[in-house]
Amino acid sequence: MNILKIQKLIKFNGEYDYKGLNIDLFVAGSQIYFDKNIDNAYCYVKTMEDNISKYEDITEVSEEEYNKAKQNKDDERKQQEQQKQSVEGRLSAIEIGLANTLGM
Repeated sequence: MNILKIQKLIKFNGEYDYKGLNIDLFVAGSQIYFDKNIDNAYCYVKTMEDNISKYEDITEVSEEEYNKAKQNKDDERKQQEQQKQSVEGRLSAIEIGLANTLGM
């Protein structure tokens, strides 16, 4: 198994460009995507593919780097969820305050 970082992941037309890798050989659920901006998008992926195409945008990485990226993505998701809950809580408080003001 190989662990790869694929840079320049999104083509100008918005399609993902896996640089000739066989996505059927990706380990299911191992993809970690960062920055969906067309200029900066990249991902980490585990693959069972042995014949990796030689592209400057594909780098083999260590398990340690992959795990760090996974932890960063998990932390990012948790932070986004906390922000969402915070906003929902504030909206609920506003709704209650408005209802009390209007005598509902």
